[in-house]
Amino acid sequence: MNTHANRETLMALVNGYTIRGQTDKSFDCPQAMMLARAFGDFLAPGDGTLAIGHDMRASSAPLAEAVSLGLRSGGHHVTHIGSCTTPALEWYIDEEELDGGIMITAGCLAAEYNGLRFYGPRADPVRPEQVVEVGWIQKLDALFQAPCNSTLRYDRPLPHYAAWLRQPLREVNGQVKLAIDAANGGVAVELEEVLAHFPNMLVERIGFSPDPSLSRRPLDPLSPQAQTETSQRVKARGCALGAVLDVDGDRLAVIDERGQPADPYAIGILLAEERAKSRTKLQVLHAESAPAFVDAALHRLGVKAEKAPGTALSLWHRIHDVGAVLYFDDRGHYSYSDFPGSANALLALFRLIKSLSKVGQPLSERVAAVQQAD
Repeated sequence: MNTHANRETLMALVNGYTIRGQTDKSFDCPQAMMLARAFGDFLAPGDGTLAIGHDMRASSAPLAEAVSLGLRSGGHHVTHIGSCTTPALEWYIDEEELDGGIMITAGCLAAEYNGLRFYGPRADPVRPEQVVEVGWIQKLDALFQAPCNSTLRYDRPLPHYAAWLRQPLREVNGQVKLAIDAANGGVAVELEEVLAHFPNMLVERIGFSPDPSLSRRPLDPLSPQAQTETSQRVKARGCALGAVLDVDGDRLAVIDERGQPADPYAIGILLAEERAKSRTKLQVLHAESAPAFVDAALHRLGVKAEKAPGTALSLWHRIHDVGAVLYFDDRGHYSYSDFPGSANALLALFRLIKSLSKVGQPLSERVAAVQQAD
């Protein structure tokens, strides 16, 4: 029996919508197997269809295999989509109309950490506490008392996901020079798939080589140290903007043409403005900590704004079922109602690029204008 596999210990590893710990110490493959089995039985007893994706960490692929065994021990049908961003897995769950999926990632934690994030139909986030609290199997051999599903499917949805993701860039006018830091993670693969279709995008590539150690820079894209190289490239190469992404693909930091970080709330307003050009009666949610200029700027756009307690994951139903078009916060999360998951950094970046290409005004001036709205 795995001494770590008890409810109390696992509850201590829950952080928001992720259960995570230091690999092979506080979090290991036997735990991943048993959590996956509990999740499958909770979500779709006996016959679920589920996808598995994982980030670039060295421990992620082995954990994905453990998750697969755990799910298939309950008779569930499993599809591996391999290394990907969290938004890519969310999109795939919805696109294939699956019962759910599991993403292996620890977000912005160091490479020696890892964990699981659970999703139901339509990529609806499932709280880890719900998984831990369901019927629990503590002995590994007990997982295989029932027949295991011996069929394992592999898929590569990247070309289809990238085709969906790149739609905003089709409206970009003229040549655009950018500097993008892809955090040495799976987001670089998605970017290359998209950028191959747009020779007018001249991109200074930073952190595009896969690196499971994730040691080149701090993983939090809003960290000043994480933004240093991108800022320098923007100034040296005369880029219109810079983008610093996280390894998960769900957080975005933006650098203006002067090499200065742009306020995440100001970027959220520009993204709301981009949505308002094609829709009326917009409702936008933003974090409670937003400064006064946010509501003032959104009101000037004719957008109904609301401060919403919670996170991009916990507000999923407010965004997808109640009618809010966009959510943003000060941590670089940008969530859209027309994307089935939670936050999607690349979608936000591409829509921002589209918007900037149409107005012909430097990003710093646009940011300054919205910050003066109060």
